[in-house]
Amino acid sequence: MTARYVQKGENIDFRPADNVKAGTIFPFNGFVGITRLDIRAGELGALAVSGVFETPKADEAIDVGDPVYWDEANEVATKQKTDIYLGTAVYNAQASAEFVYYLLNASASAGAAAGSGSASAAIADLGALTSDSGCSESMAVLKEKVNAILEALRSAGIIAAS
Repeated sequence: MTARYVQKGENIDFRPADNVKAGTIFPFNGFVGITRLDIRAGELGALAVSGVFETPKADEAIDVGDPVYWDEANEVATKQKTDIYLGTAVYNAQASAEFVYYLLNASASAGAAAGSGSASAAIADLGALTSDSGCSESMAVLKEKVNAILEALRSAGIIAAS
């Protein structure tokens, strides 16, 4: 036997030495885990190692497909390269935006591919949404965000290409 399936791999078991609050970022060699819930010292919990996360960001624009790093000293996400790679931005965040949304542990090459799709192809994914609701601006923002996430997930191989 060479390999045996153990779990989906969205989370890994984690037993911290100290109490840990939800949202704590734990860098490992080559990947990052994030607690979704508080975990008490010595108790078994889980670290998420995949998924889309929201993290406070530095005062800079981060575009879809940009690599996102963790600035541990300032406790913000940034596109400036650090030793802690978080993942790939899944939609544009203006410099004034408080948060960046990223696909945790997505490969940098997947991120580059996620940012290379055309806007018209992305909007076609949600073509059924219309502006008839009177909220055309909100719908446009929703389309942009959802399509960016879908493209990032396709590029990372998490969902099938349409």
